[in-house]
Amino acid sequence: YYNMEGSRHKDFCEIFGPEKIGENIGPFVDDFLVRKVMSSETFLRKAGNTMKALSEWLQANGYLEGDCAAVAIKRSTNAAKNLPRAEKAGRLLWTQIRATYGLFGSSKVSESGYMDITKIMDGKLWVRPIGGKEIGPIDVNPKVTELLEVGWEINLGLVKEGGKWEIAELGSIYPH
Repeated sequence: YYNMEGSRHKDFCEIFGPEKIGENIGPFVDDFLVRKVMSSETFLRKAGNTMKALSEWLQANGYLEGDCAAVAIKRSTNAAKNLPRAEKAGRLLWTQIRATYGLFGSSKVSESGYMDITKIMDGKLWVRPIGGKEIGPIDVNPKVTELLEVGWEINLGLVKEGGKWEIAELGSIYPH
């Protein structure tokens, strides 16, 4: 319906009622806000808080019940707390990458893709590519390691120079 022309075009809220919002809060805060919304820490915090308030309103008015309400509220609360931290960590990593590799990263990337953060120490990061072996330590700004958490997902391009891993490219950071 979204791609239809004229009066046949419909948006989400014209097709579905409020009962569909709860099951879509997770994808909205965990993926859409991370991948599609280029915004400030302040905006991301407000977006998470707004989704929490919406979830609580939906629950209070009988549109969300039980586990669905609890999950929507928890995911929104976590988004308000963690999305700004991920955004700040991403900005710090981007600054580090640009200082080393410039605007376009490196053509020598030896490992890239979505990776789980498996270990964090002051100024050092370990990651595991999906289905791969743990990589690390990777030297990062110590402020970055204060912001990230084990279990979060990060999209990286890594270079191995002189036996050391370095981040040469950065996509998004997904706080789970």
